[in-house]
Amino acid sequence: MIKVLVAEDMQVGRAGLVARLDGEFGIEVVGRAPDARAAPDIAQRSEPDVAHFATGRRRHPLPARHPR
Repeated sequence: MIKVLVAEDMQVGRAGLVARLDGEFGIEVVGRAPDARAAPDIAQRSEPDVAHFATGRRRHPLPARHPR
């Protein structure tokens, strides 16, 4: 079983991702963080194998093209 922590600052996005992942074969969502600041504490308590971060996109957008 892969234990996942979902850190997403948009509640709708977090709920959708958790609904999609939780219960999939071999995946268990063990933590839900409303932002990147809360994620370390939640990760320490839930001990995930993997963390998905989708926070701060509106404030720090990625460039359209990554430099090579």
